[in-house]
Amino acid sequence: MQRRVGNRWAFVLVGGMLAVTLGIGCMGLVRARNAGVKAVTVPITLHDGLIFVASAVNGKPVTLMLDTGAGGNVLTPEAAHRLGLILGTDQRHVEGTGGNAGTATAVHLDWLSVATANTASQTAYLIPLPEVLQCDGLLGTPFLEQWVVTVDYTRSLLTLTPRPLFSPPADAKVLPLRMIANTPHIEATVGDSSGWFEADTGDNGSLTLFKTFAAQNRLRGKYPSSQRTVTGKGAGGLTYGELLRLPEFAPGPFTFRTVPTVLSQQTTGVHADPNHAGNIGAEIWQRFTVTLDYGGGKMYLVPNAGYEQPFVGNRSGLVLDYRNRSHTILATLPNSPASEAGLQPGATITAIDDTPLAKIPPLEVRALLRRPIGTRVRLIIRRATGEERTVLLTLRDLY
Repeated sequence: MQRRVGNRWAFVLVGGMLAVTLGIGCMGLVRARNAGVKAVTVPITLHDGLIFVASAVNGKPVTLMLDTGAGGNVLTPEAAHRLGLILGTDQRHVEGTGGNAGTATAVHLDWLSVATANTASQTAYLIPLPEVLQCDGLLGTPFLEQWVVTVDYTRSLLTLTPRPLFSPPADAKVLPLRMIANTPHIEATVGDSSGWFEADTGDNGSLTLFKTFAAQNRLRGKYPSSQRTVTGKGAGGLTYGELLRLPEFAPGPFTFRTVPTVLSQQTTGVHADPNHAGNIGAEIWQRFTVTLDYGGGKMYLVPNAGYEQPFVGNRSGLVLDYRNRSHTILATLPNSPASEAGLQPGATITAIDDTPLAKIPPLEVRALLRRPIGTRVRLIIRRATGEERTVLLTLRDLY
């Protein structure tokens, strides 16, 4: 049986904004046996909008990120080694946001579980994930499609319900759900242009418009954009785009205004994929209680207390990369607090407000750099020469 797997993920830390998307499109996969007979509700940990859940592989504990943008389950090579998994001979092409990124090896999982929600005979692909995630892998479509999946961001709860036991929320708006490249998509509108956008809980930004969609609908130049910069670092290399405030974005019956948006400029890789209009990330999803019924082809959305909160963009001008347990400057936005302070690529930030970054969870750095306008942030910067200096940034809106 022929199977196609295309993998895509991006690591972005733009002024603290991380986006991780991974999609593995599969055809001909054998459906896993759903051994659960009751709905299960478990606590989740939210870090900057990303969802982490205590899970188990073959009965052994792991921490996985729930990623609806992952068309396949993923384990890191380190996790697979620790779990004693035997590598298979099946290898799949990896297509990243920056282009071709090599291959991934498959491993067989007897059981993949979240509490008592057990799924038998799953496949996972071994892919090194961004260091900033600090997890063992990703829960993707092959596991999630066995359940009706509800994420309650307000109460930090995940509910997995066998589909025969599912009752739709009475107060929810229902959106059609379409599977493209084995990941869920909903239809949304940008101005007078519509398309199918990936519903991606593994992207903790708000919105990315892909290059082909933007070109077909003549969006480039239609909206004022103030910043062109590095927007990602992922499989295949760096990605680039424009940062702008989209006047209006409407996923289904909901309308959001002044949404921070990345207008991708990629000509290769998944952000140039003509089958996707773009990516909707956690900064939008966390304004709802979200229910995904893969088998029924529906998404249910119930606005929560954060629905009308204003969107916050990059307020420092820093474009950061977390690697080797350090936050390194990739770039600075023009006419920003970071560029005005003379910060240069290659330098590392060692402390924020006199707290060493080693003591701050890496995914929490963005919140510190997006505090209210006028906040003064004290940074300790280490140059490549080893010299350190103190820099004060006053946060402000940049676009």
